[in-house]
Amino acid sequence: MVIHQQLVATYQQLGYQVVEVPWGEIKKRAEWILARLGLESLK
Repeated sequence: MVIHQQLVATYQQLGYQVVEVPWGEIKKRAEWILARLGLESLK
């Protein structure tokens, strides 16, 4: 997890907003991303 934490910190220092996608089935992760983007109707 050290590498993950370093990557997150680096992206944040560069001005990016890091959004962590929940672990789980790919379909559920894709649905979560679409919902986050307000694109649920494209499912």
